[in-house]
Amino acid sequence: MTSQKIQLDRKQRITIRDYMSAPLVHDITDPTFINDNNEVFTVQGEPRIKSPMGDKIIILTVDSRPRDNVGELLADDPLKFATASPSAFGALNHYLYALIHGYDYRYVRAPEFADRHGTWVKVPIVKEALLTHDVAVFMDGDVGVHYPHVPLEWLMNHWNITDQTLVAAPLDVHQFDNFNDRGELSLNTGFLLGQASPRAQELFQEWVDCPIEPNEFYAGCSNWAYNWAHEQAAFRDYIRHKYDGPEEVVVIPCPEANGSPDHPDGSQPGGEGSNCTGQFIRHYWMDKDLMKRELIDSIMPYVVSRLHESLRQGSPQSGIVDGHEKELGKIFDGF
Repeated sequence: MTSQKIQLDRKQRITIRDYMSAPLVHDITDPTFINDNNEVFTVQGEPRIKSPMGDKIIILTVDSRPRDNVGELLADDPLKFATASPSAFGALNHYLYALIHGYDYRYVRAPEFADRHGTWVKVPIVKEALLTHDVAVFMDGDVGVHYPHVPLEWLMNHWNITDQTLVAAPLDVHQFDNFNDRGELSLNTGFLLGQASPRAQELFQEWVDCPIEPNEFYAGCSNWAYNWAHEQAAFRDYIRHKYDGPEEVVVIPCPEANGSPDHPDGSQPGGEGSNCTGQFIRHYWMDKDLMKRELIDSIMPYVVSRLHESLRQGSPQSGIVDGHEKELGKIFDGF
């Protein structure tokens, strides 16, 4: 596999962070967050993480497709806003999030599996990332961080991710095809957080091996090599039952890290009332073209804030002045 390593010197990190959102970055230890709809989200009890983790966290975008056509991220031609693809907007959203908070970022061009569907590739890549980082977050190309000024550390506190947590992911939409025969609902691995530990390495290795049915416990897992929902179904039917210690698998509420306000209930029967609105992490599985809007939404609030602040502060070249019709001709004397 090939990793597109993003090298950022300190000056570049600070410049982008300061311009985009440094004054607006949400405090990791703040007990609450209020979204644009004045809904309040809280951290219960004392926050576990109290200081930035920086490059101990890695954000991953993984794709086994070439993505080198015009408008795609890896094309030779410069990327143009008007014609960029949804997956390019997704990767740029992930990269922006890493830049703001000083996280590492990798866009991984992954090989195709020979014996299973391409969506499985995220599992070994997150496993490998956890050998070098404390926390690894994978996001699909149609997933975006809606409030990039909210640190992952705050979200981990909010979701009660503890020292014992191995994996965290959101519940899927409650449509019928996301349940198994036991009535268990899948987690949606379009947003997948792993936390480093020897036991996490065991979990991810068993998840990778599940379709080859290495022992009797995994009998039937080969069904999920190519059939929907691939690695999500394997995790639901096998991994969650083996790694079931308290807090080992954190289930993130669907309304907070899956879906979007545009399509909160999925497209299949049974999804009604799921209310997966993606308050923090939006997943546009119903309309990937909305990733363009998501990137705009993740940038413009900070640009507007900084432009407004700059105009109010003024400079030798710009500012706000008081004038009167009797004083016209004098109001620009100070410039």
